[in-house]
Amino acid sequence: AKLLRAVGHPLRLRIIKILHESPSCVNDLHRTLKCSPPNLSQHLRILSEVGILESKKTGFPIIYKTKKI
Repeated sequence: AKLLRAVGHPLRLRIIKILHESPSCVNDLHRTLKCSPPNLSQHLRILSEVGILESKKTGFPIIYKTKKI
């Protein structure tokens, strides 16, 4: 149920599509999606918690990408 709730939001589906094509950071996603960075970070957190996204932190910024299934 958590997974379905996570992908049930239109913005989250767009995030998944973008990150599936190319890893990206919050700033790049913010420019592409025209969404506030705090709101975007919440959506990324939800997708990460259900195991759809993974992040790599090698300083600043954090790079997000979809997990390989």
